[in-house]
Amino acid sequence: MLPIRRLRRLRTAAQVTLSVALAIAIMLPLLAWWGQPLPLAMIGAVVAINSSLGVNDPDRRQQQITNLLMPLPAAFALLLSSSPRRGRCRTACCSWW
Repeated sequence: MLPIRRLRRLRTAAQVTLSVALAIAIMLPLLAWWGQPLPLAMIGAVVAINSSLGVNDPDRRQQQITNLLMPLPAAFALLLSSSPRRGRCRTACCSWW
């Protein structure tokens, strides 16, 4: 019989794998429909990995709040990374460039 620690790792690995597969399965048709490049689905996969592994709040309600707030910094990072760069970046966070 497998030790409990290995079962916990197996469960975590299965949860992460399923969340990544679900995120990609949802995002690929949406991105194709919107005419966006399909590699953007990898951002959804990264958010799925972070939400599966990075949320370690003790309370179930706190976990739900963290999961609901997680897309905000991901969307902000995506917005900054995909913005057209003509000349110098003029946003406040890039003023040191």
